[in-house]
Amino acid sequence: MEEQKNVQSEEQTGRLQQPAVMRRFSVSLVFQRKVGDTLLSALRVTHVDARSKEEALGQGIQHVWAEKELTDYSLALRVVMEFSAA
Repeated sequence: MEEQKNVQSEEQTGRLQQPAVMRRFSVSLVFQRKVGDTLLSALRVTHVDARSKEEALGQGIQHVWAEKELTDYSLALRVVMEFSAA
């Protein structure tokens, strides 16, 4: 009986250690910059594979900053939505 408990606990532990399933997210980011009396806005949308919304947001922001196009802009709005990639 004790042997069965060990097997069950190893199975349960194995389940917890399995990597999370990758999901597909759409990350929409709005950046803004004020120049004098004008407010400039830039929208960037990307699709990423991630394990969570937080990871997807991080990947999206990292992708935009890597472009070095919006270095003077600040992140004003962010939307992360999971979708089914069929």
